[in-house]
Amino acid sequence: MLRKDIYSFVETEELATCSVCGNEFEETEINMTDYELDLCSTCEKDHKITSTIQRGYTMLTDKELELISHYDYQVLNNGMSGWLSNHQYKQIFDFVEILSKRNSAIDQKVIAIFKKATISGMEYLQHKDSTFIPEIKEIADESLIDIESCGKQYKEVATEFMNSYGMEDYLTKFTNNIGL
Repeated sequence: MLRKDIYSFVETEELATCSVCGNEFEETEINMTDYELDLCSTCEKDHKITSTIQRGYTMLTDKELELISHYDYQVLNNGMSGWLSNHQYKQIFDFVEILSKRNSAIDQKVIAIFKKATISGMEYLQHKDSTFIPEIKEIADESLIDIESCGKQYKEVATEFMNSYGMEDYLTKFTNNIGL
């Protein structure tokens, strides 16, 4: 009985549940500060390796998700040429860095589309004032065709891409809001 009395004076640690595996651990064995999730050491290792990015399991900030959503809106609302005209290419490096965190096949496809659109847009801007020269007009026209093509390519993958981040693409939001 004496032994029981000694242990009754010792504070017991609180238990915490791992958000991934659901097992309970002492609070000191759960990482509650570095992620949006409470992770045990085993799940934390897996999380670092796979960098699973789904809504609720993301290491992206709200600001980063907002940039992804903003790019989607700009292209689906204004077209890729509108995206360029609105100077959205200025954030392309941030956008690529965000998508590279997860680096899935769909992310790589979207990165390639936006890189090509940016390069084609810069090429067009470089040559647009000299289109009176036939060779330069041809370069500028090819750049515009590439920009349009990039817009169409993005529209084809937009729903899958945005859903992979737990968001809805602008075109789907728009058609759902007007009841189409």
